[in-house]
Amino acid sequence: MDCGVPDCAPCISCNDGIQNGNETGVDCGGDCAPCISCNDGIQNGNETGVDCGGPDCAPCISCNDGIQNGNETGVDCGGPDCAPCISCNDGIQNGNETGVDCGGPDCAPCISCNDGIQNGNETGVDCGGADCLPCSPETCSYTLLNSNNFENSLGIWIDGGTDCLWPNRYYSFSNSGIYNVLLRDNTSSSVLTTSNLDLSGAEEIRIDFTYITAFFSNSNDDFWLQLSTDGGSTYSLVEEWNYGDEFQNEVRKFESLVIPGPFSANTRLRFRCDASDDFDFLFLDDVSIQVCTPSARASAGGTQNGGMSITEVALFPNPVEEQLTVSFYLPEEAGVETVVTDITGRRLLERQAACTAGWQEMKIDVGSLASGVYFIHLKAGGERVSRRFVVAR
Repeated sequence: MDCGVPDCAPCISCNDGIQNGNETGVDCGGDCAPCISCNDGIQNGNETGVDCGGPDCAPCISCNDGIQNGNETGVDCGGPDCAPCISCNDGIQNGNETGVDCGGPDCAPCISCNDGIQNGNETGVDCGGADCLPCSPETCSYTLLNSNNFENSLGIWIDGGTDCLWPNRYYSFSNSGIYNVLLRDNTSSSVLTTSNLDLSGAEEIRIDFTYITAFFSNSNDDFWLQLSTDGGSTYSLVEEWNYGDEFQNEVRKFESLVIPGPFSANTRLRFRCDASDDFDFLFLDDVSIQVCTPSARASAGGTQNGGMSITEVALFPNPVEEQLTVSFYLPEEAGVETVVTDITGRRLLERQAACTAGWQEMKIDVGSLASGVYFIHLKAGGERVSRRFVVAR
């Protein structure tokens, strides 16, 4: 009424398929229902959020609605708007994984066959189980040849001269006690060497030590462990440790190396600093040498020469904070004496146990021990087996 025809205003029609009257869109806006707009910054029409949702706009982004929507790559995760999806099989280290598809609170532990600890499904330290190489069918029963924390003397070790300092005033770099051996620079005196050792009967030796460095700054700075079987006339390289690769300044490291024979009656071991100047400091402490002779190597499955054989000895966790688990195999019933010593041989913990034949597991409370390097000795039937462990807190 009163609309249309040439002399009146156009009639309002919100369903004629034409933008007319005061409509702001075709059949919408003005006197008609609001026009649908997915970019006007207002929740209107049948939107379920501001400019999103409903049948006309893009889905609203929600990272907690329990639905995979928007540009999520999983339910409430992934894409540019939500947190990354946790995936333990995508071939990428993401989320809180500590390795590719492993580690962290959500994925299985990472498999490591070279971390010096028995973990995962390993049956020995870095061996056995489904993922690592099989453990050797033989175990070597080491006997302690020498250990020194340098509190009282250098013992079997020989001071190289000007660039080998013992005692020194850098007490804070000691691991146990207050003294250590300082090597610096790269001169003929930057060495710490044993006297001649008669290792002619040894099949292999194991050397354990701890070290920490200060003020190394050149990527070419390193230090070496060397071996001589001719009384020190010539040396061969056993291992080297490089700054920026194997170590950083002021970060303590614990090392354990097995050196295969043959050896001689004039065997020497030598630490050598290969740094840049007098202010590159290498501090050595708690050095021990253990020896395995052919008579001390026994089959993992039984006895040798009809005697008792303690085999498959494993310590875990190692390093340890409070409780050390010791597992081993006994071929027959026996009384087992367990002794924990420091590297000077001082007896700290002792216990006796009557064990039946088969696999054994002991729990040793080491909470009373200070941080440092220790040895556990198992004795049964006249045989003694020693293993090294570290208390770290």
